[in-house]
Amino acid sequence: MSVHGFASQRVFSVSSWKAASVTLALTNNPDTLKVYPFLFRLSVTYTLEDTALTVAFMIENVDRRSMPYALGFHPAFCWPFNSVVRDDYIIQFEAEESPIIPVITSDGLISSRTRHIPIKARKLHLTDELFASDALCFLNAKSRSFSLNAGHEGSSIVLEASGFPHLALWSRPGAPFVSMEAWTSHSDPEGFVGDLSEKPSMRMLASGETASHSVRLLFREAS
Repeated sequence: MSVHGFASQRVFSVSSWKAASVTLALTNNPDTLKVYPFLFRLSVTYTLEDTALTVAFMIENVDRRSMPYALGFHPAFCWPFNSVVRDDYIIQFEAEESPIIPVITSDGLISSRTRHIPIKARKLHLTDELFASDALCFLNAKSRSFSLNAGHEGSSIVLEASGFPHLALWSRPGAPFVSMEAWTSHSDPEGFVGDLSEKPSMRMLASGETASHSVRLLFREAS
């Protein structure tokens, strides 16, 4: 399958809806079985609040055997999203994160090589140069949330992750957006040739079991 899996390329059905929420569902079909030979159901519920959006994921193993799975959430936000100058935007982490991150290979794999990024006091100033070598991956991050801040005292977009151990940032140099991502797993390490179930950080779901993960996106207006 491709680097980002197959679910984002499939059509989900609407299974339920209310005034402020909707649940979309994807189940196995002949096309998914070609790249992922397991019987499953993936439900995604979007719930809208006044200044927040919660996205809840539920994976169900309806197969007769254990099922490996990985889930990633890849929303992108305008950068800049208000009148603050682009170079004044900051990523603020909930906890101290290591400035040493893995290099991503040209085909999207996790390299054993590393690079240094300028995180100081849980803050990372956004620049195009940061993304010249692909995504910034914080594997097994200490933070459970991080935010896109318009300057030190400006408005912010906050991502709170539950059940996602890995966080990431991605953009293209000069592009008017930055992606704030949360993953249960990550792409293959460079040189990995094992079975899908043996891949580092892969999750296993027993027959008949379900797993839940969620992300909450909040907008905080500058005071």
